Amino acid sequence: MRATDSLTVDYSLDRSTLIYGNVFFQVVSAFSGRQEETSAPLGLSPSRADVKGHNLTATWDLGSAELKSVTGYREMDSEVYQTYIDAFKQHNLTDQHQASQELQIVGDMVRIKYVAGLFYFKEAGTERMLSTFTPTLFDSWAVKASSESEAVYGQATWTPAILNDQLDLTVGARYTRDTRKATKTFIQSGFLPGANGTVVHGDRSFSEVTPTFTAQYSFSDAVNAYATVAKGYRAGGFNTQSTVVGFARGFDPEEVVSYELGVKSELLDRRLRLNVAAFLNKYSDIQVDQQRTPTIFTDTLNAAKSEVKGFELEASAVLTHGLSANLFYSYMDGKFDTYLDNGVDYAAIKTMPRLPKGQGGVGLTYSLQVPDYGELVCNLDYKWQREQFTGVDRWTLTPGYHLWNASVQLPVTQVGDRGELRLVAWGKNIADEKYRYATNNLGRISTQYGEPRTMGLSLIFEY
Repeated sequence: MRATDSLTVDYSLDRSTLIYGNVFFQVVSAFSGRQEETSAPLGLSPSRADVKGHNLTATWDLGSAELKSVTGYREMDSEVYQTYIDAFKQHNLTDQHQASQELQIVGDMVRIKYVAGLFYFKEAGTERMLSTFTPTLFDSWAVKASSESEAVYGQATWTPAILNDQLDLTVGARYTRDTRKATKTFIQSGFLPGANGTVVHGDRSFSEVTPTFTAQYSFSDAVNAYATVAKGYRAGGFNTQSTVVGFARGFDPEEVVSYELGVKSELLDRRLRLNVAAFLNKYSDIQVDQQRTPTIFTDTLNAAKSEVKGFELEASAVLTHGLSANLFYSYMDGKFDTYLDNGVDYAAIKTMPRLPKGQGGVGLTYSLQVPDYGELVCNLDYKWQREQFTGVDRWTLTPGYHLWNASVQLPVTQVGDRGELRLVAWGKNIADEKYRYATNNLGRISTQYGEPRTMGLSLIFEY
């Protein structure tokens, strides 16, 4: 059995984190937009989010195979205050906990490498929302929900005795069964007074087999090409912000069939790593959020079919002793083929969300060996993203942005026989760019800003 423990203390202007022996504690102070540039006449109380988690990984060596157990538990308690263009404010209370267990066996036989496993996940929680427009006009609801997911999976890679053992064929499959249960109480609403006191129950189950196939050919020890076909599945469920009819109906699973071709290489005596991939994803029964009237209600529909295609490029290189660089670039393009809502096809006027046509970045890392202490590591990276729609409507267009981040890790300090202590100074968005992360369905007048310049220190102890 093997185990790794660590203790990490982070301090920044807006976040504190503590990890002890794989036990995770986090307290986050939330804020609304860039407060230095706006006022909130409605007034906002401080938001909070308390997150705790535990994880245990145990591994047994069985000789020709390895057995692994991964156990996880996580809980969250949050209270969030928000305002929307100072027209109304919301108070949200959420309490959630989840547990998961996975058993996995990895091994190899003559010309065959395999992995198989069992997975179980259980989650339960409550959410309560109060939206206040005027002292006499408000909307209030509460939801209690639970979900379970069970899966069995396996995958095997076969190297046939042909082509000098340069061809690998991989076949895999996963069977997943999901159960979703939810109850929504429409406590009181000035918009739907006829629904006041209505209690809506939902109970749905879904199952799917998702296969995958990959063929990989190694031209040499440094270059290989591959082709993959895989099916993906996203379970259905219930939208807590739905109308009475929409919540009772729920929504079905979403499916995707993906195709990918790629080349991976390590060149120039392994000083340059270059990976290129092209992909095509075909989606069916896409889950989309559709605003209702009034806009505080949102139904999730299996409204759409679409295709998304693109390519990705990743490269990293050792430039000189101690100095290395990396870069990435991706291009994506897609549109709805159909978008049905109450029998009407809106594909011509709807947009694919979260699909920037270009994004990329470049980074530099410099390492310096300090005698008697260890390694000093400095990192600087630049990331950019083109404009994108963050919803299905055209008025959710959000401009692109550019970000600079940096960090310096001081040399490792030995503590006792087994312990190592590291201090990392870091900065995010060090140019303090004012950028929009998302634009919601009200358009530009209601938008989410990215985090401002944030700097902090991380103290990490590993033993």
